[in-house]
Amino acid sequence: MLQRTKPRISERERQEIIRGMGCTVPNCWRTDIDLHHVRTAANSGIGMKPDDSFLVAVCRHHHRVGHQIGWKSFEKRYGVDLARTARRNAQIDRPMP
Repeated sequence: MLQRTKPRISERERQEIIRGMGCTVPNCWRTDIDLHHVRTAANSGIGMKPDDSFLVAVCRHHHRVGHQIGWKSFEKRYGVDLARTARRNAQIDRPMP
């Protein structure tokens, strides 16, 4: 069984670091950053909310667009892979190998 190491930083600090990265959409200049929980087959289902470790930063405008057109269409439109970004962001509080 894998043991998770204790995070080096708090969840709130990690979220602020992710917000500080700016919008995930390339060349977006907006600074009103929201955190979006990325859903995958592994972390979603009826009544399930994705874990807080699976977050990406998107500005309020792009967050609205994602909900309006759907996140798969959003990824195609802007050329981003939200799951890959969220996996990378989930490692922020982990000790470096």
